[in-house]
Amino acid sequence: MTRLILSLLCTITLTSCTMHVQDTSFLRAVSSGEIDSASAELPAGYSINTDQLPTADGNLLYRARFVHPDAKSTVIFFGGNASTVGKFAVSTAKELTRDWRPDLVFVDYRGYGQSSGTPTLDALSADALLIFDSEAKLARDSGKKVVVAGYSLGSVVAGLLLEKRSLDGAILITTVSNVPDMLERATLWYVKPFVNVTVDPSLMAVDNIRAVKTYTGPLLVIGAEKDSQTPVVLSQRVIDASATPASSKRLVIALGANHGDVLRSPESAAALRLFAADNGF
Repeated sequence: MTRLILSLLCTITLTSCTMHVQDTSFLRAVSSGEIDSASAELPAGYSINTDQLPTADGNLLYRARFVHPDAKSTVIFFGGNASTVGKFAVSTAKELTRDWRPDLVFVDYRGYGQSSGTPTLDALSADALLIFDSEAKLARDSGKKVVVAGYSLGSVVAGLLLEKRSLDGAILITTVSNVPDMLERATLWYVKPFVNVTVDPSLMAVDNIRAVKTYTGPLLVIGAEKDSQTPVVLSQRVIDASATPASSKRLVIALGANHGDVLRSPESAAALRLFAADNGF
């Protein structure tokens, strides 16, 4: 995600370059089909149902729920950039449920997959609140706890919910910290004197360091050792800034993993198992 912000803006030469960074510089809406629930190889014990969640401005968000009869919690999962429910929900569900059996909810961002509309950070934020309110009511009405999980771009969406909603638990995977931090890391030292960067206000609002300072519940942060897009140092900064008591937060590094395969690692599986066991999820 950090590389996309810069690579899509300008070609840097040894002359001055002004770059304006905005959400449309990196949001990559992609299309994909629906999940074929009849043929999908679901995690053991799970059933699946799909529907469309209407938004206030007339769009429809494609949603898939993975349901387990013994679930004690519902995990609302926000995926990465260019992720869609049709392509990634089943494989992600398998990775999340190796040693844990929550209900899982995946929703295509607007403009992605089977969801209508045009993606902007403001729209994604409004949609996240809608999704959370809908799923949290269902979960709590049935006595289940509510956990929000975000991977890469999804960590930005999860961070918004840390600030604006009451969660029982949060999982941030290959998380961003904030936009200035990302730009600092993404801009090569020898071109910094030639680059003037301006950032759209909506993008400057992305700040998971600020978000975790407002949240005191259970927090699991998972980073990938070889991640060059959202390096482990960003995860470290987020966990260090968290207001969650030390006994209820944990940073886990998936050894040898990169940005795309972090959830496949044994460290991630063990961390998710402990997070669920320690918190009754």
